[in-house]
Amino acid sequence: MPLSEHEQRVLEQIERSLYAEDPKFRAAVNRSSRKRVSVGSLRLAILLGILGLAVLVGGVWLQNVFVGVLGFVIMLGGGIMGLRATQRGAAPAGKGAKGGSTGGAKGSMAEKAQERLRRRFDQS
Repeated sequence: MPLSEHEQRVLEQIERSLYAEDPKFRAAVNRSSRKRVSVGSLRLAILLGILGLAVLVGGVWLQNVFVGVLGFVIMLGGGIMGLRATQRGAAPAGKGAKGGSTGGAKGSMAEKAQERLRRRFDQS
């Protein structure tokens, strides 16, 4: 459910006051919005997961417990690698793999939202 104009103004005022009162908070917000998911690591993790699944199925087909366990370990390693790659920092919405903006506008998501709000208030 979208916020009303009054709620958006109040939210913007709260955000501005937080930024003004606490520079550490502002730095933390800016730092967290710049984190990116390593696409190469994520691709490798997916590849390991698929490879592990194939080895696991091969182990079941061959009725070899060692091969099945090895496939599970490979698949688990790919899953852990994928989780670590995404936990280091999720890319903000609208960002490409190289960190460039797909929409052409520059800045973090918060900056874009602030700019939209400024334009909206300037028009009224």
